[in-house]
Amino acid sequence: MNKRFAGWLPYAFLLIIGACMYGPVITGLFFLKNDAAVAYFPVRLQMSQAVHHGIIPFWSPYFNYGYPLHADFTSGFWNPLVWLFISLFHYSFYTLHLEWMGYVWIAGWGMFRLGRLFRFSPLTACTVAIAYMGSGYWLGSAQWMNWLSPVAWLPHLIVQVILLFTTKRITHALWLAIVLWCYLSNSHPDQIIWLVYFGIISVIGVGIFYFKKWQDDFLNHRKILCLIKLLLVTSVCAGLLLAGMILSIYTAIPYMYRSIALSAAQMGHPFSVSCWISFLFPLVTTSPDTYWNQTDIVLRNAYIGSLLFICAIGFFLHMRQSPGARFWFMQGICFLILSAGWLQHVSIAHNGNGWMHLPLLAYVRLESAWRLGAVLAFCISGGYFLHLLEQNISYQKIFLRLSVVLFAIYLIVAIVCFSSVTHLLSGIRDLWHGFDRIDLKQWMEDIDLKDKFFIESITGVFITGILLIVLRKTKSSKKWVQTICTLIMLDIFIHVQWMMPYTVVGKSSVKQVEQIIKAFPDDYPTPPLIPVQQYDTFPASISRMIGSKSYYDKRIGSPDHPDFYPNLLTHVQLFYHSGYASCANRTPYVYVSEKIYPVADLSKACRELDSSAIFLSEFIGKFSLPNFSHSPALLMVDTCLPGLMRLSVSNSSDVMLLCKQNDYPYWKAYDNRKNVPVYRANISFMAVYLPAGNHTVEFRYDPFIIRVGFWLMWCTMILSAGMIVWLRRKVSTH
Repeated sequence: MNKRFAGWLPYAFLLIIGACMYGPVITGLFFLKNDAAVAYFPVRLQMSQAVHHGIIPFWSPYFNYGYPLHADFTSGFWNPLVWLFISLFHYSFYTLHLEWMGYVWIAGWGMFRLGRLFRFSPLTACTVAIAYMGSGYWLGSAQWMNWLSPVAWLPHLIVQVILLFTTKRITHALWLAIVLWCYLSNSHPDQIIWLVYFGIISVIGVGIFYFKKWQDDFLNHRKILCLIKLLLVTSVCAGLLLAGMILSIYTAIPYMYRSIALSAAQMGHPFSVSCWISFLFPLVTTSPDTYWNQTDIVLRNAYIGSLLFICAIGFFLHMRQSPGARFWFMQGICFLILSAGWLQHVSIAHNGNGWMHLPLLAYVRLESAWRLGAVLAFCISGGYFLHLLEQNISYQKIFLRLSVVLFAIYLIVAIVCFSSVTHLLSGIRDLWHGFDRIDLKQWMEDIDLKDKFFIESITGVFITGILLIVLRKTKSSKKWVQTICTLIMLDIFIHVQWMMPYTVVGKSSVKQVEQIIKAFPDDYPTPPLIPVQQYDTFPASISRMIGSKSYYDKRIGSPDHPDFYPNLLTHVQLFYHSGYASCANRTPYVYVSEKIYPVADLSKACRELDSSAIFLSEFIGKFSLPNFSHSPALLMVDTCLPGLMRLSVSNSSDVMLLCKQNDYPYWKAYDNRKNVPVYRANISFMAVYLPAGNHTVEFRYDPFIIRVGFWLMWCTMILSAGMIVWLRRKVSTH
């Protein structure tokens, strides 16, 4: 077989296994639920529609009276994979599922590369890759695209760091910059802070455990200087790739209601000690129970396969002989402690104003997310042990003893919970008489805690029982590893099927949800100038699935307070919480008024003052007295696109024109092509002053510096990729 073709076989194998493992997702049998559908889908849909109309979607006018897509981590605006999908396809729920699977495959391929870099056999590397992309962390994070994306790129990032430090080639420096961009471009802030701590802990671990081994490299000034130059190349390239995103976030921080440190009460969902049961009994964590109800079910699971887990334990038992075992043990323990939330509240120093805590941890909203470090450490440690088992037959006794202990644990739990057999068989019999995929999912959701313990223990007895029987008849260490790897893959596959109904997919199919979306326009019709309160809304059952109707119907505003993401801007929150929103809904998304008041009078709106009155945050002298002449004014919307609104106004007296788009930097207003001041009005919106006469008014969102950063990103990407190809060809010709 051609060597180059053979090298791609493991990647093809992981592609097929991933598709089979997440069959309900890739086939659309069930749709991705919760935030995946409510938060991420409508954003990507609007971005795709804008791109296919020749518009760069810096701004969306439809989410809660408009917000800057480029300034939000969750939107995926800076994510290259998102741009690939929104550009190639007219985005749909099928595309969302394909993007989700893309992260699965990227994660698996990255972990395989990492395993091979650690000199694991192809089979062991594939096993670790499957465990990683089917782990409890992945299943728990399934609804959050900006968690999956960095987790998918993380193994590639580690690979590039190792290659850069070991080979010191400029191609690896450029690749590291590109992969770092992919990691950061769609990361939740928790994941960015996690990466900082992972880097710090890794540097400490390398210094402690590998200094003697690499002492010559550490003290070689020429090598250190070369490495510094390459890191400088990486920093410059990554800085150019991320410049637009950094500027966007820097601009948005004063306007974001999530931009300050969290109080102790706001930090939640720790990976508590009771959740550690997920390493052996992951299905049990899907049941509400007082022992772990402080943590959401999607944040309790850290399963990597019970057999791979005991492999990791076996590796840690040899910390005296292996610096790698000590390094990864330190990583696993550190991140289990961090994910438990124990260090978030630890005081380390007093600065005069109060006690200081560990840096950045006050910004970590979901503490349990940091179990990623433990999952990664255990996956790699288990792979190391399988690698050692292949090389040295003496490790067989250790693994056999651990397997017997695991079998005993599962057997004891199965005996204790044996009374669940009757209940489970009764449910299965009812399903058999009238089998339906919805009934199956409902049955899985209805089984109780004891039933889940029994299911897990029987599965464990079955897997470990087969393992012990086969291993007793096998003497070859190679066949031992083949058997263990096969059963780890089977174990992961079974548990992915068990967990998906709880944390990944809803009850409806993609086809059913797509039929709802297809009723809405792909183009940009001009919204009617009717009061916002006259808009119709989704029934609660549909809005829970895919969010507010205002995200899809191309109308600005919603008669209801959208309880779902996105709510990016602080002023939007103030608007909805002020009690003024229901009053504001009596007017259309753009209107003129000659009734001008200071914002202090807003409390009188709709009671003593007309709902069409305009309340200015900066009350200027020429608007000091309301005009009650009630002169008629004609208003017509000519164009309404993302980031652009053109209107024709004819008024016989001085008026203010209010546009219900959130006031945000980079908005500009023009009256008859002349730039005019924009005033913040009615808490969050924009208003312009129009003297008597005929006007052509234009509101334009023009983030010039962000646009420069956007094109700089793609130019840097193309130049970096071109340089990598050129350098590799240059090396191959020599």
